[in-house]
Amino acid sequence: MTQEEFAHEIAVTVSTVNRWENAHAEPSKLAWKAIHGLAHKRGVADDMLRRSPALADG
Repeated sequence: MTQEEFAHEIAVTVSTVNRWENAHAEPSKLAWKAIHGLAHKRGVADDMLRRSPALADG
């Protein structure tokens, strides 16, 4: 999946995905929910997703 496809699937910009991949930013709680939703839709287990400090808050 390209950054463009991923961004479209979770309703963020490509530049946002690029910042996440280059460790310049972390996904928000809302973005993590969208990422988890897409992962489940595609059969990716939760433990395959990288943990984020944003998830610890809630």
